[in-house]
Amino acid sequence: MAVLDDRECGTCTLCCKLVGVPEIGLAAGQWCEHCKVGVGCEIYGDRPTPCRMFRCLYLQTEIGEHWRPTRAKIVVAPEPFNNRLAIYVDKGAEGKWRKEPYYSDVKRLANSCAANQEILVVREAKNHTVIFPEKEQFIGTLDEDQFIVVRQRGPEFDAFIVEKDDSHAIAIAKQNEKTFGHLGGDGSK
Repeated sequence: MAVLDDRECGTCTLCCKLVGVPEIGLAAGQWCEHCKVGVGCEIYGDRPTPCRMFRCLYLQTEIGEHWRPTRAKIVVAPEPFNNRLAIYVDKGAEGKWRKEPYYSDVKRLANSCAANQEILVVREAKNHTVIFPEKEQFIGTLDEDQFIVVRQRGPEFDAFIVEKDDSHAIAIAKQNEKTFGHLGGDGSK
């Protein structure tokens, strides 16, 4: 997908609800107290660094117009520090990503993520599903002290939850033929 410079947020503020910002105590799935819905950030000049750096996939690439967050009720966000691409689904739009025209794009994104050793994860409320090129794996709810590890053995992918302080599980994950990516439980920017 080509990178775009001409798309703007406009009246969209959905990232201010779906994506957490720990620096200001904002959990994913809650409206930021500084967001004026449909208008923008009331502390725009002093917003935290994660907010300054954030640009959803719709703003960055030629992904279809149907992905505009105000239309889809979905925010797709690259998270380079977590080696993942996250699909945040708003309440009331659960499962929408499994329907066309979204699902074909999700599968293309899954292939791209796998090729780049990244995780594609769908977050619906507190539930997480990892999307692989050939399958979906429901992970469930993550606690703040957990993360998802994805491994590949030959053509097969698998995902599992690891406690951040479980050195034995982390060592086992590292011993596998190929392990990549992680997803912390907070869903933050």
